[in-house]
Amino acid sequence: MVCARGRVQPLLAFCRGHVVHFFLADCSSPDEIGFSKLRELSLPYDLIGLQWVTSRVLAVLDCHERLHVIERVLSRDGGTDGVMCVEDLQTLDLERVALVYNSSHFKSLATGGNVSQALALVGERACYQSICNYSIQIFLLGLKAVHILSLTTWKERIDLLVHREHWQCALELAWTFYQGTARAVYGLAGNTEKRKAMVADCMIELLLQYVADTVKKNEHLKAQPAEKACQEVMTMAVDYLILLGRQDVLFGTVWELVSGNSGARASLLSALGTAVLAGRMRTLPPPAARELLSMLRQRGMLANLEACLLQMDVTALDLQQVLDICWTHGLYDAIFYVNNTGMNDYISPMQVGHAGVGLSSHRYWLN
Repeated sequence: MVCARGRVQPLLAFCRGHVVHFFLADCSSPDEIGFSKLRELSLPYDLIGLQWVTSRVLAVLDCHERLHVIERVLSRDGGTDGVMCVEDLQTLDLERVALVYNSSHFKSLATGGNVSQALALVGERACYQSICNYSIQIFLLGLKAVHILSLTTWKERIDLLVHREHWQCALELAWTFYQGTARAVYGLAGNTEKRKAMVADCMIELLLQYVADTVKKNEHLKAQPAEKACQEVMTMAVDYLILLGRQDVLFGTVWELVSGNSGARASLLSALGTAVLAGRMRTLPPPAARELLSMLRQRGMLANLEACLLQMDVTALDLQQVLDICWTHGLYDAIFYVNNTGMNDYISPMQVGHAGVGLSSHRYWLN
């Protein structure tokens, strides 16, 4: 089915050789049904079978008994001319199924088996009754059994990757569901906001599971090796939770999960620092900001410390503590920034420095 000009119209498809033909059925008149050719889809293999799985997904069988899952893509304007060639979403080898070919129609059993050579040749590759569909399931008739293939739901696809511990791939796939760019999506119902909420909940659950699993696996390691082992998961947790707008989870549950592991905590702080430097996060809770600045100071990463301060909303910080650090290490850009934005003070930094050090000339920040 396709939606065209406010009404739903049946879409028919059949294959011949390597080409799939699409025809749109016009049922507007109660007296007759008209058909108009929509588009042809040329594939790099000869076809012997075709079945709809959903209104957008097709399962096509080639002459080498490989089942290809392809998707019908609509044009951006929502018109009826939106069928285009797409690459295979999945290919399955059905050699072990041993499909049943030919039928009584091609053998002409009713007339004693007298058939032409052409009809007999066609019957060798005919499997019209050997592949059919019901809902999202494909039934295959083999010599010894009936085989059933089913289109997996969006959640099952993610769960399969998680089961194999392909966490990054699972999160990337989930993000395509969230953005609406994934293909062959099934089971994700509702309007756009509802679908995004469902996927967001799934991604948060997945991230928390990944963080907890990684922290537990590396709890026996010392701080530095544990930090390196946790770096990937913490980066993904920070990045995705920022994209989802769920900093409450980041500084709530995730923060608690790493509280007992110094290496994992350092990895999280490093990921937060990267996000701050990239301008993707300006406001940090005071405890997190304090620990981040302290870690950068202890590691001698003063340039990063100053750059982070210049990107942060410093009004929530202990300004006196921050200024003491800045004066101690000569972070003058940060001094002017903190005074200007945090205290609305444009005069003091230019009059006298920490411990009586005067500033005759320097760059300074003005809002």
